This record gives sequence, structure tokens and C-alpha cells, in this order.
Amino acid sequence: TGQGDYITETTYRFVGNGAGNLRIMSPKSILYGRIACGVLLVTGLIVAGVLLAMPMLTPTTTPPGKQQSAMPMQQQQAAPLPEEAAPLPEEAAPGAPPAPEEEEEEPASEEEEGKVDMDALDVFGIEDVTNVGEKTPLFCNFGFEDWGMMSLRFEIHLLTHAFRRDANDPDRSGIPVEHMAFYYSRYFRKTLNHKYYGVETSDELLKLIRDTIFVTRATKVIESRVPDELENFGVFAMLTEEARRDRVRRIDMGEESAKLKMSPASASGLSMGASGSPPAASP
Repeated sequence: TGQGDYITETTYRFVGNGAGNLRIMSPKSILYGRIACGVLLVTGLIVAGVLLAMPMLTPTTTPPGKQQSAMPMQQQQAAPLPEEAAPLPEEAAPGAPPAPEEEEEEPASEEEEGKVDMDALDVFGIEDVTNVGEKTPLFCNFGFEDWGMMSLRFEIHLLTHAFRRDANDPDRSGIPVEHMAFYYSRYFRKTLNHKYYGVETSDELLKLIRDTIFVTRATKVIESRVPDELENFGVFAMLTEEARRDRVRRIDMGEESAKLKMSPASASGLSMGASGSPPAASP
């Protein structure tokens, strides 16, 4: 048969005579035949895939009248009704009390929105006591007793510094507690009546303004915690407001001793002199 060649016996049937014969094929012929068969097979698969995909790629138009019927059954069931009738309110049983109506919350007015929260305000951090915000003064919550205590703080403060400057004596650095009422009447030309403030002695009176005035331990004289040179006197309104807040907190906690025993009638006499006339200007 030759070098490396082999004989393959294949039986073919020809149309007409049905005879068979032998055919000698080389390895190259067999390889080419297999490649050709593979190409034909792949081509056939591609053509079949294209034919199957064409109906999916081609857009189908549905007549307007049949769009609803073409929808899947699940979508038709999930589609909401065009108009649903609102449920009728249940009629109350005869003799039953009417249901309470819900009250609508009224919106906050412009005044409430712009109102300053005085309790959250830092008393000693403001710049102007006459306007802490929204044209609200720091002393907007002052009562008659707060005005009286602020006046007392300021007057005793002036008295201590004025006496020290006038005396100009290291041995007389301040006014003794027992002489405070005397020098008060000399400087302000009015009587310092302890009962106006609901106390009996000068010591009890000074305890009411201990945030401004204190008594030294060694010499037992009164001195001021506030310096004599100030740019403005708003600090006395700050001290009074802080004391008012503390007093209100203590009263709310049930501490009856925190209440000031001043009355409006007695407070009206604080600004009058001993003879009932307005005091003259202090020296």
C-alpha cells in the first residue's frame, strides 16, 4: 500500500444500481473531511440559533383593544382599580356619645419663636443688659423686690469705696458693720431701715447681698467685691438676675427661707428720704 498509507474500506450505495466498491483514502483526506464536517456542524448550529432568536428580537405590536388581555394574569390582578370608593363612616350606635374631635396644634406665633429663653441665658456673658436679644432687657423678669435689692447692692458698693477714698487712712480701710447705718444716712441722706428688707440687723442685711459685699474676718469692716472703676453699671443687674434665679430655684424646691420678706408698700419707701422727700445727690 505504500509508506504510511492505509486502506479504508467504505461501502457506498449509489442510487440506481445499489452496487458497492472499495475506495482508498489518505490521512490528509480524512482530516480534511473531518474539518469540513465540523465547519458544517458549527454553521448549522449558528443558523439555528439565529432563527430561534429572531422572534424575540422582532417587536410585536398589539392592537389597542387587546393590550389589557395581553398582560399577564398576575399583572392584571395586581393593577389597582381606577377609582375605589371611600369607605363609608360607621354610623354611631343610637345613644352613644359622639367621638371626641382631634384638636389641631396651633403653629407657634412669631412672638413665641422670637422670644429669648432667659433661663438658658448666660447672665455674665452678655454685653448689653438692656437688650439680650429681640430687644428684651435682662431685667424683664424683675419684681419689686429685685429692684430694691439691686438698688441696695449699688448703694452699699458706692458707700464702701466712697468711705475708703474720703478717709484716706490705712487704719480705716472700711466701715465697721455696726456703723454702716450711720454712714449710709450721712452719704445718702436717708435712713437705712432694715425692716424694709425683712431683716432686723445689719449682718442679716449684708447676707442678702453677699454676692456684692462681704465682711472681712480680721477687721470686721465691709468691702465690695466689685471694683470701684467700672465702664458701666450693668454688673449690678447681672448680679441681681443671678440671685433672682437662685432664689426661684430654692423656692421651687420647697425652701421657704429663700423668700424675701419685702412688701410692695415697704419697697416704695426705699427711694424716699428720712423725711419722706427724695434723697439729695450723694457726695
